[in-house]
Amino acid sequence: MIDQRRWSTILLFEHLRQDGVGAVSPGEYPAVLKHRGLEAGGNIESIPPYTFNGKKYPAGRIVIGATDAETPQVLAYLQAQEAQDPITLDTTWLSIKHVDEVLVFLPAKTSRGWRVAILDPMMGYEALSKLDRDGHGDVLLTSKPMA
Repeated sequence: MIDQRRWSTILLFEHLRQDGVGAVSPGEYPAVLKHRGLEAGGNIESIPPYTFNGKKYPAGRIVIGATDAETPQVLAYLQAQEAQDPITLDTTWLSIKHVDEVLVFLPAKTSRGWRVAILDPMMGYEALSKLDRDGHGDVLLTSKPMA
């Protein structure tokens, strides 16, 4: 029986790989699943196409979690593409460190056609505190058991 990692390898490197199509294997499959830091796939978002101060970004821009002291290895690769001029955002204060945990770009009826939604931890805390004050403090908020 062929395992999941082997099927992925066959698909990427034997069936999809052709002129103009690349494939990358980011390391051992189990290690990728366990990785929760800046290197993980959730640590990337994309701003939709837009123009700002006369500069056009027809492919949008990448937003990735990083700091001067801690940057994901993929950042240099993304910068070298010279297509989306990545923006770094400090996400090291998060347990998982993924930029997609704090912001998302949503379609909207604006001049650009989208808006950004940003996590507000204090607003979340205040909403939970209000639920507690209103007598709902013992209500389960998740269907998954806490680990």
